[in-house]
Order: sequence, then C-alpha cells, then structure tokens
Amino acid sequence: MQSNTKELIFVEVERNLNDCLNKLEEFEYKISKEEIDAGTRMFRRFLEYCIELGIIDEYWGARIPSIFREYSDLVERKKKANDIMNTGDSI
Repeated sequence: MQSNTKELIFVEVERNLNDCLNKLEEFEYKISKEEIDAGTRMFRRFLEYCIELGIIDEYWGARIPSIFREYSDLVERKKKANDIMNTGDSI
C-alpha cells in the first residue's frame, strides 16, 4: 500500500501544478506575496533540477519573480478595467 501512495505523489503534484498554471492563464486570480515567493522558489528548483539532469543548459533566474509581478499587475489592471466597464466611469 505504501508504494502505491508514493507513486501517486507525481499524479497529485501534476494536478496541483496544472491548477496553478490554469489560474495564471486566466489572469483573474489575485496572487499574494507568499504565493509569488513560493512560485518563484518552485520554478527555480525545477529549472535547477533540469540543469542537473542536462535537460537545459541555463535559465534566466532574474526573470522568474518578474513573471509573477507582471502577472499580478495584469490582474490588477484587468480588475480596474472591469470595474470601470461596470460602473461607466472613465479612465
């Protein structure tokens, strides 16, 4: 039974990762600083592991946190635009 549970870790992680990526693709999910930090650590660790395995040679580490910040800014702009559309106010 234990080996079955361990094998399902990857299934669950895949499901959770897909949920995270789907939220990012929707541009509607307000992301907290804690999630930005966790997402940054997760992406860095995965990319570092890919380097260790020889899958990739390098990655632009500084770009990772900016991706989450840009996402957060887009969500905020989309929310403001929706608020303006719903209230009829001008920019």
